[in-house]
Amino acid sequence: MTELAGRDEHGTEQSISDDVYYQVMLRDRHGRVRLMGRGVTPTSYFGSRTTSSNHNGAHRIEILENEIGEIRRKKQEREEELQREILEMRKKAQELEEQRQQEFDQMKRNFEAQTEDIQRNFDEQSAAMEERILQTLLLRATDLHNAGKRPICTHS
Repeated sequence: MTELAGRDEHGTEQSISDDVYYQVMLRDRHGRVRLMGRGVTPTSYFGSRTTSSNHNGAHRIEILENEIGEIRRKKQEREEELQREILEMRKKAQELEEQRQQEFDQMKRNFEAQTEDIQRNFDEQSAAMEERILQTLLLRATDLHNAGKRPICTHS
């Protein structure tokens, strides 16, 4: 039986087999173990408690190191996940920037096309107006010319 039963009054962990013996025989004083004869000490009979404590301490250290390793592994996984998310966000930002640039370029083309339409309409209207002005001037010049050839009528 190597399971731990608890701690004695000095805070040292005891195994169940130690605890059962002490409950039946009471604690030995003066470094002796009852019914075992002279020279048998609790350390020689039960083994060093510090060895047991060291073993338990080493086991606890191993458990803690495993926990630390698990925490580091989870941290590494989380960092990798965050890196993937960052890359994904950068890719999405790049796509949005490209989309914005395409929309801007399309708006620029539309504006230029509208400007060209306005300029063409203006040029057409300007040419039509010039034509009408020229026709009007030509008519007036013709009228003036014809007015000079007409006989002057006097009303008597």
